[in-house]
Amino acid sequence: MRHPRHLVLALIAALIGSNAWWAYQAIDAGITRSYAEISAAETRQALAQTRALVRTMAKGSYTRQALIEAARQPVPESEPFEKEGFVWIGQLGLKFDAAGTFLRLNEEADERLP
Repeated sequence: MRHPRHLVLALIAALIGSNAWWAYQAIDAGITRSYAEISAAETRQALAQTRALVRTMAKGSYTRQALIEAARQPVPESEPFEKEGFVWIGQLGLKFDAAGTFLRLNEEADERLP
């Protein structure tokens, strides 16, 4: 029995196409997992910083220096920087008035983008 050449070529094309689809799916899943892991790490970092802030505030300390030091404890490698009225440390932005009194915590993650 002769195999039609078109059928063999179609099967080869289907095999190559399905392998390409599976490869794309595997790469896409890897990228998605990477982004999810980064997001989870950032969330854990923000939670650790928030806990440190709450502990400091529970002691009655609301000064600029005390809160910045508390927010830096979970992320000592992070250097604070100021942007649009907030002092950013890691994942958190702290807003202070001119006297250094704490006003509020950032409410939007997009505010921290440099």
